[in-house]
Amino acid sequence: MPSSVTAELLKQLSIASETLNSASDKFNEQIKVIEEALATYNLGVPAWATACSIKENLFDDNGMPMGEFTRVITVGYERSNGKWSLMVASWIAEFEDRQEWVLRDAPRERRMQAIAGIPNLLEKLIKEANKLALEVSKKTIEARGLAASISPRKGQ
Repeated sequence: MPSSVTAELLKQLSIASETLNSASDKFNEQIKVIEEALATYNLGVPAWATACSIKENLFDDNGMPMGEFTRVITVGYERSNGKWSLMVASWIAEFEDRQEWVLRDAPRERRMQAIAGIPNLLEKLIKEANKLALEVSKKTIEARGLAASISPRKGQ
């Protein structure tokens, strides 16, 4: 015979839900602070870094074990919907099922896993920005040579 749900259990569930949602909102506020701080640097350079790898047991639709697999979580910074955003991606290394979200919109578990990768992401952004700066400097020399070789039309 099914047991009935008591008012006390529903009250506890309500309190647990409020506590969890409040904590999650505060966590998202901090992600937003990090994202806004990155935007002030005006890098315009995308980068991705590994946050963590997790061993998981997967099961088929019938509940039968398929084996242990490695889930990779990466954190990135790139343009999404016209705005530079922190991103998170998740996939099982042995499959091609990559999922990607804006970090603040990702499932709570993925957001928590991704945050550990922010220092790695910053290192990657520095590396990518320096690499791009070198490329731009080389192209500037090339452009300077082209600009010097092209004379303006007389009378202009």
